[in-house]
Amino acid sequence: MKERGVRLVSGTDRATLIDASLIRDVPVDRLIEIERMWQTNRDRSLFSAGEDFVWNWENKIEEIKSGSMLLCELRCNNLPQGAIAVSSTHRKSRLQTDNQVLYVEYLENAPWNIKGNATGVSAYLGVGVLLIAEAIYISQNRGLRGRIGLHSLPLAEPFYRDKCHFSELGPDLVENGLVY
Repeated sequence: MKERGVRLVSGTDRATLIDASLIRDVPVDRLIEIERMWQTNRDRSLFSAGEDFVWNWENKIEEIKSGSMLLCELRCNNLPQGAIAVSSTHRKSRLQTDNQVLYVEYLENAPWNIKGNATGVSAYLGVGVLLIAEAIYISQNRGLRGRIGLHSLPLAEPFYRDKCHFSELGPDLVENGLVY
């Protein structure tokens, strides 16, 4: 596992910076812990928008064990605040067909960080942005010059388009109409 320090913004006052860690090469046993913790919290809360709750991280165990996916965790106060899984194999860029991208397979915020959670206040802000920044960092380390690609769930499209400034390339029928 590789770990580096980052900072999250407190969701309570929206100003205080809090030390956190981005951990790369998260082992499968930690993934199981994360999924069980999040599932318990998903079950206890009523969320207004729960698209990403279709993710079951335990379904990714074999892909992570085999090395076809790399898992990263964003941890703060000894709790997983978010996770991202990226493909170990590169994909052809849709914008620059002579280049390749790092493909983001899955990205999820902890239930307590999602807008519309039961408390009405996200514990931490900036989780998704830091996870996308980690994907860009991995892409740079692999010689892909920071290029990444993904398919977005509908409610996440504004996040990727407006906060992360991704180019929206339209629905992909091969991926159930999700926007690339």
